[in-house]
Amino acid sequence: MSKTTNSRSRRSPAGVAFVTVAVFLAVLVLLGSRLQNGKDPVIGSKAVATVPVVHKTVVVRRKIVKLVRDLPPLPAKTASASSGSGGSSSAASSSGSGSAQSTYSAPQQTVTTAPAPAPAPATSAS
Repeated sequence: MSKTTNSRSRRSPAGVAFVTVAVFLAVLVLLGSRLQNGKDPVIGSKAVATVPVVHKTVVVRRKIVKLVRDLPPLPAKTASASSGSGGSSSAASSSGSGSAQSTYSAPQQTVTTAPAPAPAPATSAS
C-alpha cells in the first residue's frame, strides 16, 4: 500500500497562532476605531451632552421643644368614694382632717414572672 500525503491536511502550529493573533488585532482595531468615532454599540450614536446635575446642600434643622406643665392638685377624695373604688384608705383618712392638701399614691405595680422553661427532651444513652 502506498501512502498518499496531502499537503493541505496539516498546518503548522506557528502559522495558526499567527493567523489567530492577526484576526484578533484586526477586530480590535475595527472596534476601537468605531468607539473613537462615537459609534458605541452600547450607547448608540453620539451621546447627547448632559447638563451637569447641581446638588443643593440641604440643611435639616430639627427643633426639640420641651413643654413642662404644672398640673393643678387633684381634688380630695371623700371617704365613701375611696373605700368603694378600692383606693388607699390612708389618703381618705388624711383628707378627712379638714386640710386642703390632696395626696396621690401611684397604683401598685403587679409583677408577673415568666413561666418555667419546658423540660429537656429525654434522650437515650447509646
